[in-house]
Amino acid sequence: MTGMPSGGPPPGSRYVDVRPYVIVDSLDQFHGPTAGVVVLDRWLDWSGSARYD
Repeated sequence: MTGMPSGGPPPGSRYVDVRPYVIVDSLDQFHGPTAGVVVLDRWLDWSGSARYD
């Protein structure tokens, strides 16, 4: 046993090293609904409640 969970990140790794992300240059680059409820896919939001209004 190595102490590392099967399929998990190495011990001591940081979130930023494991999960890729993109930052936009300007908020003008965002497109999408401006009203109502948005439900994000699980790969975008794994908090348990992916509904946002």
